[in-house]
Amino acid sequence: MDAHRITGAIKELAGGAQEAAGAVTGNTSTELRGKARQAEGGAERAYGEWLDLARDLARDRPLLTLLGASALAFTVGALVAGGRDRD
Repeated sequence: MDAHRITGAIKELAGGAQEAAGAVTGNTSTELRGKARQAEGGAERAYGEWLDLARDLARDRPLLTLLGASALAFTVGALVAGGRDRD
């Protein structure tokens, strides 16, 4: 399990608590900061899940991973080359 998944889940929980505290006290600023922290945690958790998936794929299907990396490199190269002025 990637550390980003754990950190993200903790941020989501802390953000939920902060949002609830802001709602109870009527402090809109605290409530909004809690929502932002929850969103940040959700994004970090999703990133960690994606990293775990990529590692599993690389371990279980190395040729498919190599093919995907090659396709990505080709696409990026084509985009970079297409952006240059041609004489």
